[in-house]
Amino acid sequence: MKISLIAYFSHLQFVSERKQSALPADEKTPARASHRLIMINRSEMRVKMLINDAESREHKRFSAVSRAIQSILISTLIVLVVIMVIQIKHLQGTARVINYAGLVRGATQRLVKLEIVGVHDNELVQYLDDILEDLKYDGGSYGLASLKDANYQGRLDSLIDYWGKLKKRLGMQETVAMKPPT
Repeated sequence: MKISLIAYFSHLQFVSERKQSALPADEKTPARASHRLIMINRSEMRVKMLINDAESREHKRFSAVSRAIQSILISTLIVLVVIMVIQIKHLQGTARVINYAGLVRGATQRLVKLEIVGVHDNELVQYLDDILEDLKYDGGSYGLASLKDANYQGRLDSLIDYWGKLKKRLGMQETVAMKPPT
């Protein structure tokens, strides 16, 4: 495109130079010479304007592409942030489950030690029943997420079985907390 513009513009300049050389020698007065310079300057200005137009069109095309790329990148960033927030919420739910599983372990040890010294703590037993129920099923009093991992669910089932056996061995009554809510 630049070659065709240069050829077009050189043709314009060549025509104005040809017109200048065609003038008779006696008409080449200083006034006519300044007129010729103005004509040359006008054609140069037209050439510069056409070049500037071509450059501005190219710049507009480039800026439109740049804006489109920016829009795509910003949209991608927004989608990634939303995915990240969802993943963080999921991780927080998993972290709470891990924290409460640790509480079950610690509270069970405490309960066994209290039973060894002869102190019966029914509130602690109910607390453990509630946590185990929340770990197994959604919608409990602690708002824990029920993880869908099969390995986790299997281990939780065996933990609940051991908890029931421990309560029987310690002479405590079985609570309804280990049954699915209706």
